[in-house]
Amino acid sequence: MDIQFSCSKCGQHIAIDESGAGVQVQCPKCGQNLIVPASSPKVTIPPPPPPANPPPKDQAGTKNQISSWYYSLDGKRIGPVTDDCMKRLLVNGTLSNETLVWREGFENWLPIGQTVLKQIVKTPPPLSGSAVNNGLVWTLAFFPIWGEILLQFIVKEAPKIAQDIAPNSFLDAMDLNGLLNAIHSNNLWVILIFWFGLNTVFCAIDEHILKKAGHDTKKLGGWLWLVPVYLFKRAKALKQSLGYFITWCVCCLVSGFIF
Repeated sequence: MDIQFSCSKCGQHIAIDESGAGVQVQCPKCGQNLIVPASSPKVTIPPPPPPANPPPKDQAGTKNQISSWYYSLDGKRIGPVTDDCMKRLLVNGTLSNETLVWREGFENWLPIGQTVLKQIVKTPPPLSGSAVNNGLVWTLAFFPIWGEILLQFIVKEAPKIAQDIAPNSFLDAMDLNGLLNAIHSNNLWVILIFWFGLNTVFCAIDEHILKKAGHDTKKLGGWLWLVPVYLFKRAKALKQSLGYFITWCVCCLVSGFIF
């Protein structure tokens, strides 16, 4: 008759012939040195104590089910709960593959995606590059030209229009003359702020569109402020052609010759 016991370190189940009682053996899983008991222990190692706050009512389970799972939610440890309860929480979206869980036999907390429960979570793939709205990114690709036209209007034409439609007394009262003069005297700063500011806004909006389409925008590396790098990484991440990246580079060269 075999003596059955568990490793005190990792919980591995071990069975040894009763003739080996009192002999030192090694756990086949973690290598811990163990002394074979005289007989099979009747009491198993209990799971961690339950949290101070009781679990929600839908986690109660039935008397015939074994409550064996603990999970982390909003910084709290919740459990024990049954397999069926975990399945319901996964199906309704309360838990995800990234949720940390623990049960007897685990050395530490693990994401659900690394446990037997991962098959329950069915996450659809992100939309393909052709299905994503690419209108904004193409608008951004032509920005070096239309943005320069708009900037020239702001710097050169807007002050003239303001002076034509409003008397100088009004402009002085609103301190608009001072603002217009400041724009003229700091054209370089105006250009830099305009370019980087508007480009960053466009890239941020496009990144939000990609997130809603299910794409992991971490692959873009946070290059919102540097348009050509953002466009290049976006095309690679969505497996698209480099069309809008090349268009931006060409428009940049053209605007440099024209303006």
